[in-house]
Amino acid sequence: MAGKTVRRRRPWGVALLAGGLVLIIVPAVILASAFLRPASSQTPAVASPGPAARFNPPNDSARPPAPDFAIETLDGGRFVLSDYRGRVVVVYFMAGWCLSCVPEARALARLYAEYRDRGLEVLAVDAQFDETPADLDRFRRLVGASPPPDYRWAIDRELKVVSALGVRSLDTTIVIDPEGRVAYRDEVPTPYEVLKRVVEGVLP
Repeated sequence: MAGKTVRRRRPWGVALLAGGLVLIIVPAVILASAFLRPASSQTPAVASPGPAARFNPPNDSARPPAPDFAIETLDGGRFVLSDYRGRVVVVYFMAGWCLSCVPEARALARLYAEYRDRGLEVLAVDAQFDETPADLDRFRRLVGASPPPDYRWAIDRELKVVSALGVRSLDTTIVIDPEGRVAYRDEVPTPYEVLKRVVEGVLP
C-alpha cells in the first residue's frame, strides 16, 4: 500500500509543480516579448515629413511673414532676423540633452557646408533656458562633426524667440525665405533629404 500511495501522490505533486512553472513562465515570456521588441518596431525611422510638417505656398505673397527677433549668440554676437533679408534662414530649436535633436543638427551641418555660399544661414536655438554654453558645447561635440558645426548657436534665456515663433516642442524647424516669410515649418526630426529639398526650393 505504501508503494501505491507514493505512486498516486507523485503524479499529483508533479502536476502541481508543472502548473506552477507554467504560471510563472508564461507571464514572464509575455512581459519579455513586450519589453524586448526591436527598437525599429517601436520608433520607426523618419523618412519624410510627418503630419506636423507644413510647406507654405511657393508664391511669396501667400506665405506668412516671420516675426522679427534678436538673440545673443554664443560667439558673442547678436542674430537679428531682419539683418538676413535676402538670404534663406533655417531656425532650429533643440536642447543640450535632446538626443533626438542630434541627427537633424548633423543634417544641418552638412547642409550649411554645402549652401552657405549660396545664401543659407542656420541658427540653432537652445530652448532650455537654463542651459550653459558648456551644455551646448557638449551637444555640438555629440553631433560628431569635425570641427563642430559652425553655424550660429544661441540659448533663448527668456524664451522670446520661442514665443515669437510659436514653438511648442523641440525638433521644430522653421525655414524663412529671402523675403522674410515662413516657407516651411515642422515639429518632427527632419532628415537631410527633406531639408535639402526645402532649402533648394527657396534659395535665390
